[in-house]
Amino acid sequence: MKKFTAITAAFLLALALCTGAAAAEKPRKFVPTEPVMPLSQVKAGMKGYAKTVLSGTKITPFEIEVIGILPRKTSPKNLIVIEVKDEYVRSHGGIAAGMSGSPVYINGKLIGAIGYGWAFADSSLGMVTPIEEMTQAMDWKDEIPDFKIPPVPLEK
Repeated sequence: MKKFTAITAAFLLALALCTGAAAAEKPRKFVPTEPVMPLSQVKAGMKGYAKTVLSGTKITPFEIEVIGILPRKTSPKNLIVIEVKDEYVRSHGGIAAGMSGSPVYINGKLIGAIGYGWAFADSSLGMVTPIEEMTQAMDWKDEIPDFKIPPVPLEK
């Protein structure tokens, strides 16, 4: 009897999860609320700024310069290599753990977010995941697939 109860409970839980998922609102396409600069317009030598929290809770902008675009075979397909130009940030360790997700701007337009430090070089170098690649990662299928649950044979 205990085995039957456990199987029935598992079946009812799976059914509830599938019904809830099917009734959920369809995902919407992610659209940034700030102006965006496409990767095709980002060039070496461009200057901009990143925003991060260096101490406490205050968001602090710091100057950066684009070094170039690093193509990759894996996702993200491209990374924007930047150099920190701000002397305060450079003297206090440069790109550091905890800065991931800090937005980066050129001419007031969002180009992406800090994603990586450069382990093989000066900590003033970092890599930015382009905003286009970030938004593509949010484009999920419009519908959740149907889950077919096979009938559970009852013990006699």
